[in-house]
Amino acid sequence: MTDVLQAVTIAPDVDPDTAWWWNELADGRVMIPHCRACDRHFFPPIPGCPHCGSTDIDASQSTGEGTVYSWIVVHHALDELFVGHTPYTVVAVQLEAESVRLFGRIADGPVDENTKVRAVPYVVDGVTLLGFERI
Repeated sequence: MTDVLQAVTIAPDVDPDTAWWWNELADGRVMIPHCRACDRHFFPPIPGCPHCGSTDIDASQSTGEGTVYSWIVVHHALDELFVGHTPYTVVAVQLEAESVRLFGRIADGPVDENTKVRAVPYVVDGVTLLGFERI
């Protein structure tokens, strides 16, 4: 687990298409959906490949390493639950191996474009979330 600073959370909506991903994350693994038909990765998990439409899908474990593509520093809480817990930084990360983008909070505040990071699961109020740390 990491030093992502987050005291509260709203639990994500888990549906049949994403339940496996959240379960893997809770077990400490960052898994990325993979299409067997066109051999491409995608995210988020959905029933069919967004590239070719195939439903022949599996998943591969990712190192979670990538580069910050974009980020935002949240200064104003948009939900009462987060009042008093700002500012925090959310990053969009382009994974190197799978060429997909993941989103999550990052430990240690603001970043620069092209900052190298690694995906790390962390737990808040019993909910496992995806965060990032610098490498």
